[in-house]
Amino acid sequence: MRCLLLLILIYWLGNTAACAQAPAVPPAQSQPIAMMALGTSMIAYNGELSQYNTFSAMFHGKLIQTRNRWLNPAVEFGGGKLTANNVRYTSETGTPNRSFNTSFFHLSAQLQLNLIKKPHQCLYLSQGIGMMRFSPQDDRNNALLKRPETRANEETYSNFALLLPTAIGGTYQFPNHWGIGMEVGLLNTRTDYLDNISLLGDPSTKDNVLRIQFAVIAPLSYDLPERNAERKERLAKRREEIRLKNQREKEEFERLKKAKSKTNTTQKPTQKVPAKKKPIKKAPNKTQQRKKPKLFGIF
Repeated sequence: MRCLLLLILIYWLGNTAACAQAPAVPPAQSQPIAMMALGTSMIAYNGELSQYNTFSAMFHGKLIQTRNRWLNPAVEFGGGKLTANNVRYTSETGTPNRSFNTSFFHLSAQLQLNLIKKPHQCLYLSQGIGMMRFSPQDDRNNALLKRPETRANEETYSNFALLLPTAIGGTYQFPNHWGIGMEVGLLNTRTDYLDNISLLGDPSTKDNVLRIQFAVIAPLSYDLPERNAERKERLAKRREEIRLKNQREKEEFERLKKAKSKTNTTQKPTQKVPAKKKPIKKAPNKTQQRKKPKLFGIF
């Protein structure tokens, strides 16, 4: 499998070198809107057994949309092998493995911020999120995940991990829109088990991977002038439809407003019916109500 991938990569690089010197086929006014990058990377692991001291190789591929000026999405995939050996590494609480080689494969979605974008050069920052599947092994290619004696008591982990890859890179395009690229960054893994060591080391820090990428870039599709003109025409037509719709709604609103004000002016004011006054009861005269006392009950 490794030989097959190596042959494919050599064939790809050979064809790219030949095409880079070939005359440009697409029109001079066209610009690529989707590109593919394939290449290899130098990677180094940082963890309990090494601090970016041992480099190994990986392959990678990336699909990039290049239509926008500032932000462009990308999807990246790749795989490789990390390795380290530290015969002096010891732990007070157990007997960890002192060497490992970890095969991994990752897939991530990224967003590229173009700091400089010219017809033939581009400098960008990239941030992404993705997943990694890894498999640590010892010198005899035995899976360390199935060897609990190499870890602390009852210590287990998953061989899937979250990635937050960060990178800075640059590309150069030839007149036929083929190009080359270089990128330096970190995978920022959210696991501490790339080397199968966590509790027997420093569990407060995560393992990380430094990578230096070299890629060959090929255009996949172009933004032709005719296609660009058609897209601009559709956008202009859509904007005109929205403008006419808003204008009709505004005219309808003004018409209803005028009709309402006209009905209010022509309508006669209603006469108010005076309220009936309640009769005021006169207080009785106290002198009339007072009765004369009778004399001996007769007069």
